[in-house]
Amino acid sequence: MLHYSPPVRATSLRTNEQILLWAFLALHFVLLLMHWGEITGHDAREFLGTLHRMSALGSLPDFRTNLTDYHPPLSFLLARALSVFTGSPITGAQLLSSLSFLGAFLLLRSSLKRIEILYTMPGIIFLYISLSLPVFIYLARAITYDSFQFLLITLTFYLSIRFFWQNPIGSQSRKTWLGRTFLLTAVLTAGLFTKYSCLLNFFIPFFVLLIRLRAAPFKTGFMSCCIACSLALLAAIPFYYVRYYQTEGSWMPVGMEWKRPEALAQTRSFRDEQRFPFLLHILRVPSMLFGREAPVQDSLWHHLWFDTWKGDPLWGPQTNASEFLSTFYATTALPLFFLGIALFLWKKSRTNTAFSDLGWLLLLQSILSCAALLSFAFQYPLFDWGISKTEYVPVVPLFITYCIAVAVHIATQRLSKRTYSAVMLATLLAFMSLNHLLPVY
Repeated sequence: MLHYSPPVRATSLRTNEQILLWAFLALHFVLLLMHWGEITGHDAREFLGTLHRMSALGSLPDFRTNLTDYHPPLSFLLARALSVFTGSPITGAQLLSSLSFLGAFLLLRSSLKRIEILYTMPGIIFLYISLSLPVFIYLARAITYDSFQFLLITLTFYLSIRFFWQNPIGSQSRKTWLGRTFLLTAVLTAGLFTKYSCLLNFFIPFFVLLIRLRAAPFKTGFMSCCIACSLALLAAIPFYYVRYYQTEGSWMPVGMEWKRPEALAQTRSFRDEQRFPFLLHILRVPSMLFGREAPVQDSLWHHLWFDTWKGDPLWGPQTNASEFLSTFYATTALPLFFLGIALFLWKKSRTNTAFSDLGWLLLLQSILSCAALLSFAFQYPLFDWGISKTEYVPVVPLFITYCIAVAVHIATQRLSKRTYSAVMLATLLAFMSLNHLLPVY
């Protein structure tokens, strides 16, 4: 059975996790110092342009001027505020990404601790592989709004787990219920003022309630989720109406509509001639694996997998060592992922542990995220703009590493407890160090 009891003594696992924690924090600080002041990231210069055109009071520029101007303003405002302390918009945006990534790591760690799987070997493997993935190391140092989006996703995960994972001890007072609802409302609202895709965060608390139906207070939890989502929408609708709908006739306009209208109209015309084959084309798995320099832009799966492990060639060529590691990761992780997801789905009906419930939560949110990304690619099929980047759907790489953790844990259980613990600790330290210091991405 897929029962994730610790294979070694709890005290040893706790010690190993503490070693990895302090190593991770030190590596994150070193990463920030290594790249301080660098302009890195997809649309980084456009992000800085939007930041520059914002007034001190936060008045917004015309969203047709620059590629990133149309995005909701919260990440730009926070980066501008931090730049007052750092002395530069570049370092202010970098600091926002660094703090967002660090917060996401601590929130994910706290979530695992709350459901009592942090000090288990699969929990440790999942946490420290996940947050050391090349794509996440990129988010930790890039000038982008996607890092703050990742923080809001993990914060929504944490609050949903804290509030709805199981029945509270004793009766929940009206004051506590209102406080939790208000806090969830605030986080969901912040997401809507950061990026359109944060609308997907609204599903996370409902998924937690669904998965933990046997343990959670469903009626009060469901009511709390409905109220929080409704209030968040009501808080954001006036801004979306004035900023977008009044000027564009759309609640969520996209820059491609006015930056490349002719190319977009041409690809849409081609799509409409053969809609179903076009959809299948996006969902195809190309024969080319991951030794090439760039992802297959019009393959959703290849782009998501490639971006998880390998850097964007537009930033310049990777070093030989970095290229080798990226290709090695992308290739060897594939069979581990398929083995892990097969084991997870096969054992799911036979076990109800916290770790398997976490996997189901990540799976549901990943399916939703991929469906949303597929819908976006179908609606805006300008594939040369990299419309299927992994950082748009950060829950997907989390589920990938969850499956890898399942496969690695089960495959290595035949080792002695002492050997298993030592090998995992050394492997995770090496993986973290290489990806932070090289860096691979």
